[in-house]
Amino acid sequence: FSELDRAWAEPERELLLCDWSAVPSDARDALGGVLLEWPDATVRYHAARAFETWRDEHRLLRLLDDPSPGVATSASYHLASLGPSARAASRVRRRFDALPFGARKSEAFTTYAAVAEPSEWHGLARAILTDADGDQSLRVTAVYALGHPSASGVVAEQLHFLAGPPR
Repeated sequence: FSELDRAWAEPERELLLCDWSAVPSDARDALGGVLLEWPDATVRYHAARAFETWRDEHRLLRLLDDPSPGVATSASYHLASLGPSARAASRVRRRFDALPFGARKSEAFTTYAAVAEPSEWHGLARAILTDADGDQSLRVTAVYALGHPSASGVVAEQLHFLAGPPR
């Protein structure tokens, strides 16, 4: 397999170094469609950066459903950097609710906290924190997200709970 890795190394390097902002606006829609449907997951993984650069929330949301976990993770990361959006928040919350516990659910929560209005994700963080039987890694993710300045009220009201030993 090392021959295959070597053969793919240069094209992948080009994708990594590509200045997606240099793609003319009138070519982005056509190129975005090609990148979104490319059969190789590595191309779709790097396409998430292009979609972030172009602020193409629609295509990033589509990549969240990619069968490749790496592509979905890349889309989640790049979607979070676009900031609050009601459409993205609704879609990411549905994804969060549908996922089983584990790293993907924690990733979905982190993205939700980035794209939802604070009042929305604070309520979810509160529910996660007070679920003593819930996934501890998800609780840690919620605690980390509460470091955001908008969450000081949630932290203050949950200090008594957080100060106690895990159950």
